[in-house]
Amino acid sequence: MAALADLQNSPLLLSALMDSDPRLALANAIAWLDPATLTKGAADPRYIEFDYDAEDHLAVGLHVCRECFPTVYAGAIQLQWQGAGERAIERFILEGMGAYLVVPPQDLEELRYGPSVDFCGLYLHTLEPEDADNPPLDQLLPVFGLFGLSAGGDEPDEVQSTAFMTAKVLVQSLTTRREPVYGDLANLLTWLFSFSGNTAIDYTEEAFWENGYDSAEWTLHDVALIDDINREAHEHVTSAFRAMNALESDPDLHRAFRRNIKTVTNAIHKYQQQKGTDNARPHSQRGYPDAATFTRYARWPERP
Repeated sequence: MAALADLQNSPLLLSALMDSDPRLALANAIAWLDPATLTKGAADPRYIEFDYDAEDHLAVGLHVCRECFPTVYAGAIQLQWQGAGERAIERFILEGMGAYLVVPPQDLEELRYGPSVDFCGLYLHTLEPEDADNPPLDQLLPVFGLFGLSAGGDEPDEVQSTAFMTAKVLVQSLTTRREPVYGDLANLLTWLFSFSGNTAIDYTEEAFWENGYDSAEWTLHDVALIDDINREAHEHVTSAFRAMNALESDPDLHRAFRRNIKTVTNAIHKYQQQKGTDNARPHSQRGYPDAATFTRYARWPERP
């Protein structure tokens, strides 16, 4: 009986002995909180790349959390030790990551492609006339129309290039104004004409991949970068919609906006007409001067 009692007490004794040695205590903590270290070795991660395609989606989720969200990883490991089902662990990972990311993943399968970018790009050639009945496009298309553009983007290159240049001029003229509505109006134009400099604002997801850009990786640096990009994009588009609402509700602002588009566009056309030799070349080979050349033509009324 004494031998049986000793056998029953051995786990407690072994645990006490492990806790008495700092190295053994650390090994015990690693085995409990980070078993992947034991099963996959401790090779330098700088030289070992994780194969997102070869692993199942739960393994991918655990790897991503281990790299970027250690508290979520530790919680998921505890659920595994407790015998939780795979779906419960997946849900825990998704909810845990969602607390840290501006754009949380909806499925573990998404993690194979890096942190999610909330693409907000808007291209006229991808829109159809019937989109005019679908909000928010019913607000956007009339603004494009003020520049002579319509859904489908079928206008000649010259019309599209002039509209783009006019928008750049107006944005530059608005940057000197301190009134909030003018900042919103500048954000509206940089969004509609895709020159904000923010990937999420300027590209659709399809256009991003078609251009051959690399996706971000699951590193602390890239996660922080994508969060900043997404946060800025959300604020930018919210600002743009404030501008559209202001244009619809404020006749004075709408008149000033429409007048400046017409005035700057005419100034650009006049500039092109005065460059006789340049006009003889194909439009794709023509050049415009810097936008600052035309900003003096834009006049914005004082705002409260």
